[in-house]
Amino acid sequence: MLYDSIIHSAIGYIGDEAIISVSKAYIEFVKKYPGLYRSISKAPDPYELQFDSLSNQLVKVFIKLLGSYNLSDDESIHAVRGLRSMLHGFASIQIDLGFRMNYSQEDSIDFALKTFLNGLKNCKSADNVKDMQ
Repeated sequence: MLYDSIIHSAIGYIGDEAIISVSKAYIEFVKKYPGLYRSISKAPDPYELQFDSLSNQLVKVFIKLLGSYNLSDDESIHAVRGLRSMLHGFASIQIDLGFRMNYSQEDSIDFALKTFLNGLKNCKSADNVKDMQ
């Protein structure tokens, strides 16, 4: 279900638009199916092939969508982890009704995603990650 939702939301988009569309579909899925999401968002148990397959499929989709940013393999993995963490955190806070300030949640995720994507555009090499340590 999550995989299908993400694939469907990416159709017809590339670059920033694809990432934003997929990200919003991801968050909507989490809000609609929080229990199912919790069961598939954990690192897969090697004995649960169904969840392992889904987890790997999601990572592959995100890596493919990030292809237009010309990231190295290592940078792509870091970017996928960062993006999924941001989406997980945002959706989890929404589920827990943690956003009670009088600001648009839609504007907040748009701002966060655009900031993240602008950072990817300025990422030059995996050395950037090492330089931050």
